Amino acid sequence: MEKLDDAPLPEEILARQETQLLVQEAMMELPSRHREALVLKYLENRRVSEIAGRLGQSEKAIESLLTRARQAFRQAFLKLLHTEKSE
Repeated sequence: MEKLDDAPLPEEILARQETQLLVQEAMMELPSRHREALVLKYLENRRVSEIAGRLGQSEKAIESLLTRARQAFRQAFLKLLHTEKSE
């Protein structure tokens, strides 16, 4: 019975799946440079210095790139979320 209490409800599972799809769609709308920076930072857990070395840029340039990439992702995600809610 304890396992049943801890198991996510079907609505929670559905909401997670929908969020994952929105994240994937938002990522695909980003310019490739933004997408690459976000993947390296947040999916591969790379440090800024590692990303800078890999992309051949300074750490400061990568920090700026990540800032712009996060903003672009946020805008794309919110746009998709708003579109989904209005359907």
